[in-house]
Amino acid sequence: MNHPGQPLPSAAMPVSSGIPGRNTLTQEFWAGNHPSLSNRIQSGVILTTVLEHEISSATSKVGDTFALRIDDGYARNGLQIIPPGSRIVGAVTGVVPAKSLRSGHAGQLQVSLQTLVMPDGVTHVPFHGFIDSNPNHAFKSPPQRRTLGNDVRDYGQQVAGMTGSFTSGLGTVQRARHQGLDFELDTGELVPVRLNQTLIVPESVVKPQVASTIPVQPSDPAPNPVQGLPSGAPGDSTALPSIPGLTPDVFQTPLGQGPPPNIDSMPDPF
Repeated sequence: MNHPGQPLPSAAMPVSSGIPGRNTLTQEFWAGNHPSLSNRIQSGVILTTVLEHEISSATSKVGDTFALRIDDGYARNGLQIIPPGSRIVGAVTGVVPAKSLRSGHAGQLQVSLQTLVMPDGVTHVPFHGFIDSNPNHAFKSPPQRRTLGNDVRDYGQQVAGMTGSFTSGLGTVQRARHQGLDFELDTGELVPVRLNQTLIVPESVVKPQVASTIPVQPSDPAPNPVQGLPSGAPGDSTALPSIPGLTPDVFQTPLGQGPPPNIDSMPDPF
């Protein structure tokens, strides 16, 4: 025997989730506007930060701290979850200088991002994330293009190789020549940081996103859609065209008001 099926749950009908105290899952809940989710940032979100302290595998020591500033903050669904000017505080956990390695291996630097500090300097929450990409892999300047044949710089390299052959046998010179590069990040560099765990921000920090206050430049006046019809001020009959059978008052009378024009007195256009 077929029984009539129950109606599907609508957006306004509460849906049981099987969790005590969470039996009102509406469309706002799934859109992320639920109060319990408005202060959370999911894992995988990338934050664009600016490095405030230089770190390097040649000069940094284990235990040194540094900060990454979030200039734009983070907003979602009209809510400012991370205020602009917040900082991610990290520490250096491991350093291997390039001079201590052989065969031209580059220096190594290990860091740990630990705390998210709000602009007030008092509110802070644990942070779990990592630097998403190595800024040293990007070109600092565009590559130089060479043409076919010899270049002036080739002669300079030949002269340097000839003069350097007198000291190339020294061990210190060979070591410096084949030494790898150190890992370095300068102050002011953009560093992308990816979350690897959900970040829970205090609800007192979450505020509505402030609209942009960029002044709007006045645009040029729209052109007159009627070709050959000058735009005159109201009441100015001199700026209106002269059409046989029509008075200037016809153009200034609102639509649907006033007597209709005398069509019989108008000249035949054909």
